[in-house]
Amino acid sequence: MNAQNILFVIVAKVSQVFTKVKNALSDHSVLKKIAPIFLSGLLLFTVAPMTGPPFTYTTSNGYITITGYTGVSGNVIIPAAINTVPVSSIALNAFANLTILTNVTISSGIINIGSGAFHGCVNLTNIIIPATITNLGVNAFQGCTNLITVTIPGSVGNIADYAFQGCTSLSSLMISNGVLNIGPYAFQGCTNLINLIVPGSVTNLGNNAFQGCAALSGLMISNGVLNIGPYAFQGCTNLINITIPGSVTNIADYAFQGCINLAGIYFASNAPAADMSAFDTGSSLTLYYLPDTLGWDGFAAGTGLDCVLWNPLIQINGAGFGLQNNQFGFDITGTANIPIVVEAKNSTNSVWTPRMSLMLTNGGYHYSEPLQTNPSVYFYRISSP
Repeated sequence: MNAQNILFVIVAKVSQVFTKVKNALSDHSVLKKIAPIFLSGLLLFTVAPMTGPPFTYTTSNGYITITGYTGVSGNVIIPAAINTVPVSSIALNAFANLTILTNVTISSGIINIGSGAFHGCVNLTNIIIPATITNLGVNAFQGCTNLITVTIPGSVGNIADYAFQGCTSLSSLMISNGVLNIGPYAFQGCTNLINLIVPGSVTNLGNNAFQGCAALSGLMISNGVLNIGPYAFQGCTNLINITIPGSVTNIADYAFQGCINLAGIYFASNAPAADMSAFDTGSSLTLYYLPDTLGWDGFAAGTGLDCVLWNPLIQINGAGFGLQNNQFGFDITGTANIPIVVEAKNSTNSVWTPRMSLMLTNGGYHYSEPLQTNPSVYFYRISSP
């Protein structure tokens, strides 16, 4: 018997006693003296009704699926269990279009975010997705226009179609290693996204995945990615230089169309499959390839773009190498007019730091810098922009 039923029984019993007292007493003045005392005693028996969690839900096979929210707070924690029964899933459209939501924490143990679960939650600024989530449904956060930060754990095998489409305030996105597929339109129109690292576990970048991400200027595609789908980065107008890893075998139609400021694409291995539509041929884009890699004549013919050998070398045996006039320096040679970056690190630091960006004018350049006064050993290398 729950608390409300107990309260009703108590009230019913007391009411019966009160009726008997009233019938037994003919002197109404006595009744008036007894009644306040009796009612004050009745208050001692009042039991407040129990309040449950602010969710609607269903239970099946010993697990709960959250189907809706009945609370009034914008800060929501979706619990790992309700009344000791574990929560495993957030249902289709469970929180869709709830403008009250501002911050949502999904507890560890929940494995599924259903399609459209938070679609249209325009005031949602932050979502915490635990490392137990294995499914991120279609349209899950589509149109959450105030969402700023998202970390997708590696437990999510597939970022489904339209998952974060139109999240125009999204500026920080972390896709953890372990994600296998970024679906079509997943981040289309995320116009505030600046930096993106696609981990090597992602084998496929779906069509239109980052189309129209106009602020995107830092893009790193890790080795392991096999396919860059149609329109994947179309209209990413702030991209300037990108590197395509050796694992990429196909760049689909219009993948980088409309990237009007893209100046250089650096390929780490043999030429992938691509045709003229993959790139914006109206721009000043140049494709750079490494020595001993294959397929570039055909690639140049198919895309209509210049393919240039990128082969800078530090001449460690040349006359310009070493200490001169309290400066340390070296000669760099390679194909004329290729862009390079000189980087350095010391023996106590694992991070390479850019020292200078330059064009290898006429195929040669002498780099020098003041001799470092600390005793650390310094290392230098040449990288692409």
